[in-house]
Amino acid sequence: YFSNKEYEGCIIDLEILSKVYELNIIILDKDKRIQNNNIRYNIIKNKNSIYYICIYRSKIQTKNVYNIIVKKNKFIFKLKDFTPKFTENILKID
Repeated sequence: YFSNKEYEGCIIDLEILSKVYELNIIILDKDKRIQNNNIRYNIIKNKNSIYYICIYRSKIQTKNVYNIIVKKNKFIFKLKDFTPKFTENILKID
C-alpha cells in the first residue's frame, strides 16, 4: 500500500501512523513556504511520545508528495535535536 507507486498519501494516513508508531509528526508545506516566504505546517501530536519525525509536503502537478526530512542520517528526533527557534516558533514550546 504505502510502497505502491500509485499511493498518493494523505493526512489521515499520517494520523494513523502517528498512533501506531507513537510518533509526533511535523508536516512542513514546502510550496506555500517558498511562495509566501512564510512557514506553513501541521503537527500531528501523540501525547504518549517524545519522538518526532518531520515531513515536507510538496505538489507535483496535481499530486501531493510527502518526503521525510533526514539530518545526519537520523529521521527520528527528540526535542533537544531541534533548534530553540524551531521549538519556539513551530512546536510552540519555550
